[in-house]
Amino acid sequence: MYDLANTIFSALFVTFFFPFYVKTFLGGNEFQIGLVFGLSMLLVAFVVPVVGAWSDHIGRRMPFIVFFTIICCVLTWLVAGVSLWGALIAGFFANFTYHAALTTYNALLPKISRQNEMGNVSGIGIGMGYVGTLISLAIAALLLSRYGWETAEGARVIFIATAVMFSVFSLPTFFGVREKPNGRNSRTVSAHIRDGFLAVWKTLSHMPKHRSCFLFFFFFFFF
Repeated sequence: MYDLANTIFSALFVTFFFPFYVKTFLGGNEFQIGLVFGLSMLLVAFVVPVVGAWSDHIGRRMPFIVFFTIICCVLTWLVAGVSLWGALIAGFFANFTYHAALTTYNALLPKISRQNEMGNVSGIGIGMGYVGTLISLAIAALLLSRYGWETAEGARVIFIATAVMFSVFSLPTFFGVREKPNGRNSRTVSAHIRDGFLAVWKTLSHMPKHRSCFLFFFFFFFF
């Protein structure tokens, strides 16, 4: 269900309406949109490994997924009512929180499936993502037929609908996945963040021993 939910954001916000709205109605350009998505992904590369290490330490993914998803939905809604620079800033952090939630969500797979079921569960998730795309496009078509296909009002309605659909379809995951913490939750946030940075630094220090693996991930990131 979370695959279905987050694909709605990817299809409607990232692929279609954010670039269209910024260029057509706010006076933005391709360069600004490229900066928004490119720099937000760069921030993901620096911050999300620390979040991943933090979630490893406490043995829980869901608090991070819920937090980043809610922030993403709020910012998506916000784009509909702000100026160019407000939309660019909101779009930057919406894309960042979307990918932060998605990356943490991907790490749930070993917890919700047995070793021999991972491929099957992952494949079902991918299929549900395509279902989410179809649902989002169908709802968008209904809304745009009422508010206008190439109007600012129509685009703003789509942002609001994207936020609502993303949050609503995420609820089964929020309430349906149960995790057992590993007993480290009582530590302070600053201690978890420090441990996260130390874990990432320890991983990076092993780069010379696993050069081919790191090169693969490095270029896959840019891909």
